[in-house]
Amino acid sequence: MDGVLFSKDESGEMIQCGMCGREDAEGFSLESSNEAEFEFLELQFGDVSNWTVNLCCQEKFSEICSVRGFELRLKAGLPLKTVFAY
Repeated sequence: MDGVLFSKDESGEMIQCGMCGREDAEGFSLESSNEAEFEFLELQFGDVSNWTVNLCCQEKFSEICSVRGFELRLKAGLPLKTVFAY
């Protein structure tokens, strides 16, 4: 799964971490690339609009991904939400 960096400057508001609820000027919008990742993110964060991880929880979330057999790839760019209709 990918984490795409975005900022307050791009979104117009502070980014709320989906794990702990803290706000920051930057965060990663999480994107699934297959059904298994989508289901994992849905279980972890619920609503697709909450699929963000800020630097405060990046390491913890990366560890959770690893334990579940997923790789978190962080990159710069504009967030594009991937929604699967299953």
